[in-house]
Amino acid sequence: MKRIPVILVCCLLLADCFAQTGKIDSLQHLVYTQKSQAWRLDGLLALCEEYETLPQDSLWRYALQAKSLATRLKNRTAYTLAVLAQYNAYMRLNNADSAAAVLTPELGKYKPSDAATRELYFKLMRAQIDLLNDNSYRDALAKSYAVLREAELYKDSVAVAETLNTIGTLNYDISEDVNPARQWLYKALRYTTDARRFMKIRATIYLNMCDNLWWVGKQDSAMYCVDQAERISSQMQNLFYLSCTAQKRAAVYNKMGRYENARQAIMQSMALDRKIDGQEVHLEKLIVLAAIYEHLKKYDDGIKVLNDGLLIDSLYKKADVHSGKKTNASDLQRIFCYEELAKCYQLKGDNKHYEATLEKIIHDQDLFYKTNSAATIAELETKYKTQEKESTIARQKLELEKENYLFFGSVLVLILTIIILWLIFRGYRRKQRLLAAKAISEAEETERKRIAADLHDNLGAQLSFIKRNVEFLIERPMGFSPSDEQRYLDNLNEIAKSAMIDLRETIWVLNKEEVFIQEFTDKLKFYLRQQLSGWEKATWEVKEQINASWQLSSTEAMHLFRIAQELVNNIVKHSGANHIMVEFSSDAVNSYVLKVNDNGTGFDFKHARKGHYGLNIIKQRAKELKADLRIESDSRGTRVSLEKQPG
Repeated sequence: MKRIPVILVCCLLLADCFAQTGKIDSLQHLVYTQKSQAWRLDGLLALCEEYETLPQDSLWRYALQAKSLATRLKNRTAYTLAVLAQYNAYMRLNNADSAAAVLTPELGKYKPSDAATRELYFKLMRAQIDLLNDNSYRDALAKSYAVLREAELYKDSVAVAETLNTIGTLNYDISEDVNPARQWLYKALRYTTDARRFMKIRATIYLNMCDNLWWVGKQDSAMYCVDQAERISSQMQNLFYLSCTAQKRAAVYNKMGRYENARQAIMQSMALDRKIDGQEVHLEKLIVLAAIYEHLKKYDDGIKVLNDGLLIDSLYKKADVHSGKKTNASDLQRIFCYEELAKCYQLKGDNKHYEATLEKIIHDQDLFYKTNSAATIAELETKYKTQEKESTIARQKLELEKENYLFFGSVLVLILTIIILWLIFRGYRRKQRLLAAKAISEAEETERKRIAADLHDNLGAQLSFIKRNVEFLIERPMGFSPSDEQRYLDNLNEIAKSAMIDLRETIWVLNKEEVFIQEFTDKLKFYLRQQLSGWEKATWEVKEQINASWQLSSTEAMHLFRIAQELVNNIVKHSGANHIMVEFSSDAVNSYVLKVNDNGTGFDFKHARKGHYGLNIIKQRAKELKADLRIESDSRGTRVSLEKQPG
């Protein structure tokens, strides 16, 4: 029993280390550390393949970077993959019109007969089917049968399985008899194996089979499909699929009458969504949660969930510059949300709000039908203009070919000039390399001393505290009660967590010579999500605006990260705030602004607690960064600004 505290600390350290070996973290590190543009492009495209799990703003940024880099390297295949990433970003934002605009020019460039690009061809066909599905089940089904014939002809098992799954899903949507749809799904599953390339489609098939079996009342079989999908999703480290499995599990539990289990499952699904997209809401999941509260007769909880969700959804739609026109699906989701809200008001007996919600439903339904009528007219006009646009594109291609001839001639002259200059300055460059190597060696020695001091000051003190408390628990003085033991264990747990964070971030900097500013902000956002996602007492948000790509030294990155870490920890522990705002911006090289604001009780500089050195440490780090630190605190909260100007 006396060894339990030591074992507990070691287990926590090991668990946290494994938690940091995620696929996306590895890919982001690859992207930011590669000096070869070709390898960096490969890393960006691999990141974009994880489009379901990436935050929307990150997916959009990676897609544009990949597209720009593929254009610069004149890599046709990589360019099309980057376009598909941009298409997926638009679809995540419910902007089908913009998704179609970027996808359409790529259709027709590839043929299934070309084995080298066959996989890319079938990816484009799947994207086209998804767009058709938004407008016409019949057109989507016809295209699916055509793609299935091609996939079977060229014996592409992945494409066959994916297309069979699509046909099964479409049959489920358009037919009252779900048995044919299930047969298509079984056939799709038989084309797959446990190999890694089949993981995503196998998870999708099991989720669709769950829907089918749930509909016909076979809840045990549906739960088996959920378990299989969850197992595969965990292996893929795909948060989106894990969220879907939790949502399906909630639906099955709800059908079984296990409402508390259903509530826990849908809450798990929503928590996973927040890890992907922060505070953005998914109305369909709020409807499920409200329906569960309805069964539990917690009408006020259901009303609050729906009202809060509708408000946040409206704010996100207004703030999103890429979302564009809302799709029919998002309009219908809001109508369904209001219908469930009206039902909760009615069951509660709140006739006033019930009638007001019914009026809102009627208004939104009228607007929906009016919008769709206008959209139909606009679609007809677009078809008439298609031929004119195609002619314009053909003329632009001709002009582009003329420009290419001139470009290649200029490049040839430039290459000859570069060769001559290279020969002249070759000796000079050799000398510069020797000087640079010496400077790097001296800089590395300085950095090692800085990091050693940081480890000694932070981690050394924390481990010493743990050691003293563990020795105290082993000795167990007279009168030492179980409540005293629990208090000491809780303190050990908190200090161990703090030590793990310090060690992890120090190792992160130790492995780098320089840190891209974008990589730093991604690391900061990940830390904040990790620390604040479970903070139920308050809300938080992060804003970033980076208009220049440059690199921080490892020392600068460490100081800047520690300042943000100390400020957030102080807010959580002492401020009593219910909202935190973290902003980071950079408009030029070697220039940035970090702001951390809260609406807590504030503090008095003159009467700060004796022995509390956090503020002095922040000031010292700001001095090391040569940055201006401003702190304002009053009854409205605390506002901290750290600003560094170039020079």
